[in-house]
Amino acid sequence: MRYSTKDILKGALNPFAIRPVFQKQLVIFGTGSIAEMADDYFQNESDYQVVAFTQEQEELTKSYKSFTVYQFDGIETMFPPDQYDMFVAIGINSVRERIYQECKEKGYKLASLVSRYAYIGRNVIIGENCFIQEYNNLQYGVEIGNNTFLWAKNHIGHHSKIGKHCFLASGITLSGYNKIGDYTFIGSGATTKDNIKIGKNCLVGLGVRVCQDIPDNKKFTTLQTYPDEIPTYKDI
Repeated sequence: MRYSTKDILKGALNPFAIRPVFQKQLVIFGTGSIAEMADDYFQNESDYQVVAFTQEQEELTKSYKSFTVYQFDGIETMFPPDQYDMFVAIGINSVRERIYQECKEKGYKLASLVSRYAYIGRNVIIGENCFIQEYNNLQYGVEIGNNTFLWAKNHIGHHSKIGKHCFLASGITLSGYNKIGDYTFIGSGATTKDNIKIGKNCLVGLGVRVCQDIPDNKKFTTLQTYPDEIPTYKDI
């Protein structure tokens, strides 16, 4: 999804624009706090109407927020993919990636939510099943991969590329020309200098200042000088 100045002027990203009536219907996977937040954002900052929640059998509850919760196995018969879109509201990168892939196999289009209070620069590309919350600043030429979540108040510097299935917490500053690998988690308040590469499946801790490249499968915390091994992305 590429955003332009025309999108902003149309009101898609304009906080003062009159919101359109609901035009599309959405099913949310998940019944936790992220699903609750996603429901609020989609209902108030998009043209989607949330109509149902779904969950895997072992996590299934009878109802959630006055909605019936449907079993994910067979959800496509109740809510056909040609009539409904899906959003996967799961925080753990590996679990969110698995459900994302299963939704694709079922034929669903995965919706993204970009808060109308975020700033989206020109030539920005945002993938599907992304969650871009308020006061994110995405500068010129930024690319956000599929199934990546950006919590509130992050600065993503020009020409930076964030991979697929990532999670960035709040208050992060990425300088220009950064590259973040798939499945990586970055904690609140982390900062990078320009032209930094952080590998796949990394964990960058709270408040870390990253001044050197980080290879794949490394953990980098506030108390360390050099990153540690992470055995598998499933632990993130």
